[in-house]
Amino acid sequence: MIEHFNKLKIISLLFVVFTAFASCKKEEQLELTGSVTLRFVNYSSIDELNVFKPKIYGYVEPFYDYPPIVSDITINSHATSGEIKLNMGNYICEYSEKTPGTYDSYTGRIKAFQVYPGEHLELIIDLK
Repeated sequence: MIEHFNKLKIISLLFVVFTAFASCKKEEQLELTGSVTLRFVNYSSIDELNVFKPKIYGYVEPFYDYPPIVSDITINSHATSGEIKLNMGNYICEYSEKTPGTYDSYTGRIKAFQVYPGEHLELIIDLK
């Protein structure tokens, strides 16, 4: 009888150990990055969008005293940039638009945005 009790204890112990390991989850990675795509609307031509390529700065005051985090962003034929990966946080996109009524004069503009972990943002820039 004691021998059966010892076998039952061993089987029970193995069952508890097996279920404990089976219920363990792998540690999930904490994601701290997100992404952004720039999309321009109401533009005259793609060439106009690439005269002064957009830049992305971290949002600090004054932002122009610091180098851009991402520079030389090329805008494709669909008026969008590629996907840009960034750490979560606040950013400013600096871009230019043609000054109305001029031949080759451009005005600098900025647009602020936030990047959230694990999310993708399509930043729409209206040049109207």
